[in-house]
Amino acid sequence: MAILMPVVFGSNTLKKIIRNLGGQEVPEYPGNFFFPDTKLLLSTYVDDLTLAGPSDQHDAFWAKMTSVVDIEPPEPIYRILGRNHLVMPLSKPKVPRNVLRFAHKKP
Repeated sequence: MAILMPVVFGSNTLKKIIRNLGGQEVPEYPGNFFFPDTKLLLSTYVDDLTLAGPSDQHDAFWAKMTSVVDIEPPEPIYRILGRNHLVMPLSKPKVPRNVLRFAHKKP
């Protein structure tokens, strides 16, 4: 489950706080932080924080974050980057066994 939270402070301040909480910025994806101890991934974009990873770790993460930053309580994700999102259970994907056969098929 992802969580969306508005953030209202500079990115350098936010980065320092996240690092102090144990986050390691992903070099290939600036603004994304991995927490090795909890296997959480925090994505920051403008004024939104989106958290992904084991749901049993979310409450503890937000408790730590809100103890050092005055931000609104987390809420389930529904709208980010100007788009509405739905959380849907995934079923077993249906992928052809021989993908190359379909990739080279001419219309």
